[in-house]
Amino acid sequence: MDFAVAGTENERVGRQPSSDAGEFPHALFSEPAADFDVVSVSRDDEVIVALRGEVDLATAPLLERELSLDPVRNARAVLVDLERVAFMDLTGLRPLLLFAAPARPGHRVAITTGPPPVQRLLELSGLRCHFTVVAPHWA
Repeated sequence: MDFAVAGTENERVGRQPSSDAGEFPHALFSEPAADFDVVSVSRDDEVIVALRGEVDLATAPLLERELSLDPVRNARAVLVDLERVAFMDLTGLRPLLLFAAPARPGHRVAITTGPPPVQRLLELSGLRCHFTVVAPHWA
């Protein structure tokens, strides 16, 4: 018994989903570069990862990619500077949690306090305890 629906051969019920099934078209997201910047600066075996703009569903992959770079991943100390973050949601916290979560002997990860909305997100989500939070050195 064939459960075909009207249309082409690929529209049969029970067909294997294509590899892009469930993915959103890129046109649904705003241009990340316009709302977000991430820059890493390293000295010896210490790295500062500075964020600016909105860290959300559209820009979190850029942060995740930056945190996966060898100089950042292999640094003895990493400070993620959140002072210029205008907005962050839980999807923006995910790359930070994934980066900070695996305890690596001899490696330290810290974040700056960030603006009040970021501080509130960390408090309300209960995730602040997963980070070493420091005041920015220029404050």
